[in-house]
Amino acid sequence: MASRYRLFRRGGTYYLHDAITRKQKSLGTKSRKEALRVLNAQREAEQVPNIARQIARAYLHTADPEAATRTWQTVADRIVADKEGTLHSYRYSWAERAAILGFPERYAQLALGHNSKAVHRAYSKKAEVTLPSLEDYEKAFKAKVIPFAPKPVNEVPSNDDKSKKAS
Repeated sequence: MASRYRLFRRGGTYYLHDAITRKQKSLGTKSRKEALRVLNAQREAEQVPNIARQIARAYLHTADPEAATRTWQTVADRIVADKEGTLHSYRYSWAERAAILGFPERYAQLALGHNSKAVHRAYSKKAEVTLPSLEDYEKAFKAKVIPFAPKPVNEVPSNDDKSKKAS
């Protein structure tokens, strides 16, 4: 029987192809050893799903022992206890931080459960997003990494900055 998953490489990066769904997913690695490890894990998870679930639970329990007993009420109570505000204000601040840090809008929208971009943009409207200069963008593009640093809130542009923007 042919395997459901196969590995292929495009531009140096390894991808996983699912023969049933015909979807391709980047593994985010250029290392063949790491890619084969992920491929074998996918194949094993398909063959023995119950064991894969138990392994995932073991990893989760090691990383966060309270995860199995924690409820949403516990999370909400902790947010209120740790910070001033409500769960709703936490959602607003999360949306603003995601926008400032350059988190893709579509993913933030899904994470917060918003069905429309308009609602999501209303949540993140106070975020101050700065774009890199064209020269910085070009340098980063050549390096295949695009840094997106948030602008400090208390930074006031100097007169020199204003004159540069005007020209």
